[in-house]
Amino acid sequence: LSSADRLRVDELIDEFELAADEGKNVSPEELCRHEPHLVLALKSGLDQLLQIDQKLQLTKSELLPDQIGEFEVIEQIGIGGSGIVFRCRQQDPNRDVAVKVFKPTLDPAEQRRRFLRELRVNETLNISGIPEVFQTGVTDWHGGRCFWIAMQLVEGFSIDDFVNGKNYSTTETLRLFRRICEILQSAHRKGVIHRDIKPSNILVDEEEIPYLLDFGIASIVNSDRKQSPTGMTNIPKGTTAWMSPEVMNGTVSNADVRSDIFSLGVVLFQLLTGKHPYGAEELTIVQVAHRLQSQPIPKLSTVVGRKQARDLETIVAHFLEMIPEDRYQNLDEVIRDIDLLLSGNAPRIRSLSLPESVWRWCSRRRLLSAISCVALFSVLFGLSSYFSSTVQIRRYATELEEKNEKLLNQSFELQTALSARHRTISNARLSLVQGSLAKNSEYALQQLNDPHFFPQALRNFAWKLLHSQADVQSRAILNPRGVAPCSAEFSPDGEYLVTICNDQSLQVWSAQNEELLFETTDYRPDSNIRFSPNGENFYGIGSEGGIFVRSCPDGHLKRTIHAETHFRRLFDLSSNGRTLVALPSNDRLELIDAETHETEGIKIKTQLPIVGIWFQNQDQHIGAVTRNGIWMTWDARTLEILDTTDLKVFHPDIRSLNFAKLRTLADGESWLLLTKKYELGLLV
Repeated sequence: LSSADRLRVDELIDEFELAADEGKNVSPEELCRHEPHLVLALKSGLDQLLQIDQKLQLTKSELLPDQIGEFEVIEQIGIGGSGIVFRCRQQDPNRDVAVKVFKPTLDPAEQRRRFLRELRVNETLNISGIPEVFQTGVTDWHGGRCFWIAMQLVEGFSIDDFVNGKNYSTTETLRLFRRICEILQSAHRKGVIHRDIKPSNILVDEEEIPYLLDFGIASIVNSDRKQSPTGMTNIPKGTTAWMSPEVMNGTVSNADVRSDIFSLGVVLFQLLTGKHPYGAEELTIVQVAHRLQSQPIPKLSTVVGRKQARDLETIVAHFLEMIPEDRYQNLDEVIRDIDLLLSGNAPRIRSLSLPESVWRWCSRRRLLSAISCVALFSVLFGLSSYFSSTVQIRRYATELEEKNEKLLNQSFELQTALSARHRTISNARLSLVQGSLAKNSEYALQQLNDPHFFPQALRNFAWKLLHSQADVQSRAILNPRGVAPCSAEFSPDGEYLVTICNDQSLQVWSAQNEELLFETTDYRPDSNIRFSPNGENFYGIGSEGGIFVRSCPDGHLKRTIHAETHFRRLFDLSSNGRTLVALPSNDRLELIDAETHETEGIKIKTQLPIVGIWFQNQDQHIGAVTRNGIWMTWDARTLEILDTTDLKVFHPDIRSLNFAKLRTLADGESWLLLTKKYELGLLV
């Protein structure tokens, strides 16, 4: 046999033992229906492993190993297609652990490959809700050398037994199921596909904490694909009753997150109904494949025998779509729809009719709905009374309306004239104040604060600009070397000022006495500067790459974020100081955790470079403006593009921008600062 055929025989032996564990009788001929030339090799391999399996499956304590590594064997607690699990005692620290011993295979190299693959998967999954791996090693047992993995021992109930035993309501079941989705979501984000999701692989302990177990046939995206030998067929792996159609039929070369999502949907169906959606627990893979092709998957209400919530049925049906492209594409979408359902809203996958939308709105706002109904009936009653009145009353009402309209028009004209007069007087006074500003700023400030000259209603942007000029004591910090600063930023308390100059130097100044406190080099002259919320640290981009984090005011270098990355000058720090948004290139945007440096990014499509980027809306969104005036907004959590606005709609001269910056004032009013070469503009 070739190496590919030997590997395929080992896979078929695994399928035979998994089917036996499920109580199904599968013949070697049925397993080799697509590869009849492997029947004899499969039978020979099963005969060779029969004696080993008989020894391994004996439960008498005197035939169990006394010791596995440093672990004292207590009892056998499980056996599967790839290995046996023992409860063992570890002396230091004093605890019980689970030790999985891998079964021998026909090819010793295949046993090592399986061990290394499962070890690599577990090392990748350092996630809450997945048992932690403690140690690994090799032991001699029954004349063979077997690899083993010692991991955290989880004691509890399978999720279906737990839900049935606790008599959970639908809401409680969905909340528990959501936690399982979060665990699997973390695994998917690390590139791991479980491929064997079923109730027995999901345990819930006495504290109602769920755990996802048995990553024995899991795959790591890209890594496993590179290692697949050429000439191999698409091998279905997993437990038949919970296997996705595309994996079962071999129509895909590798299972992906959507295959796990289908299996999760089968588990959710069982938790809600107590039954398998298509009764596949006792069927072979051929029978299950035929049933899925010949019969549609039933709805929840059909299995339960009573009407179910339409939103819940829609979510479960979307899990169990036969075509991967038609079902949920990732667990972010799943968790989003479960959260919407638990909060009483419709999932995004289902559009609501107008009557249903109105009914949901009324159900959530009962008091307001009652008031609205009373108001509506009152209006209808009034209209009915009006249309049933006499012609004389109608004529009289028409005359009153005409007179009222004339009075309103006259009142509007008077208000317009009066408002114009006030604006004219205010503008004249502003001109006088502006003329006296340079000579006597105190007098100008006194005039601006006089409510008789400038009432609150007339204190517009021009008033605010003049007031800021009159109320600020300006001081100049001189650079002794005569190098012009390119960037500057005050600390949150206004005590310190950080500048970056044309010669790539950075300075920290005292804003009170103009003293130079610290100076260094190797910074981008045009780099943004950002302070942490408490003012203890400030951020800037180095000339050779990376984002430097220094303490204020001593300038001590605390750390460098992604020193190998040549970021553009633009970046921003969230208001809580936990997240950075930066541009490593003109076509890529990245979110960086300020502590762990974990990065998540997307490619962006812009005709011209971005000239400004920032967090907005209490850090919920990210905003940016391109050189040609295109304002883009992303969701700060998912990096999904939310909106694109051409600012030239507001002003046709917005083009060829050099800089853009969004700032929200204390009164909640937001201003977008836009600059060209010798021009400055503001948008509200």
